[in-house]
Amino acid sequence: MKKFLDFCKKLPQFASKPWFPFALALVAFSDYFIFVIPLDAIVVASIMANRKRWISISFWSSMGSTLGAALFAFLIQHFGESFLNSIAPHLLEEPMAQTFTHWLQNYGFWALIAIAATPIHQHPTVAIAALAKVSILTIFITMFIGRFLKYCVYTWLSTHAQKGLQRFFKE
Repeated sequence: MKKFLDFCKKLPQFASKPWFPFALALVAFSDYFIFVIPLDAIVVASIMANRKRWISISFWSSMGSTLGAALFAFLIQHFGESFLNSIAPHLLEEPMAQTFTHWLQNYGFWALIAIAATPIHQHPTVAIAALAKVSILTIFITMFIGRFLKYCVYTWLSTHAQKGLQRFFKE
């Protein structure tokens, strides 16, 4: 585990390598089962290391994260709450879990997209959606849309922030 997390920290330095987007997708996928990967920070650092790959980095980090969410939801639907409790015993006890449940009941599809587009912890939302028997395809589509929007904003800001900050401090 420690070696994998060390790899994650060093990953942005390889942002110009042809295999990088796929490695980032693997890290994003793994986040759904390891829970401690700072994916947003890795994506931003990767963009800062190679600005020209912002679309590729956005797409593959979104795809990896979405595939991880879909598998996580599938396993919860297939094995039930006991699976969830075995890998994340207190996930549904998080304060936001009740809020996510309320949002999912009231807004459905749109709530999943909105939550996926935020930097907050996605695991409770996917777990609640899976326990509520939301289809895996719906979870996949909403997570991808939300994640892709989020990472496009992150990458756009990362590619333009340096120029804006330089202009700001020159004035």
